[in-house]
Amino acid sequence: MFQAGSFVYDGEYYFARLARAFLLLAESEGIPFLVDL
Repeated sequence: MFQAGSFVYDGEYYFARLARAFLLLAESEGIPFLVDL
């Protein structure tokens, strides 16, 4: 059964993981402008 509330929560959780992974990758690659975020 599809529930919009759980979908929104899962979407925010996925986005948070994606953003964190991207920031960690950028930091490991030495991209300086992302440090200020």
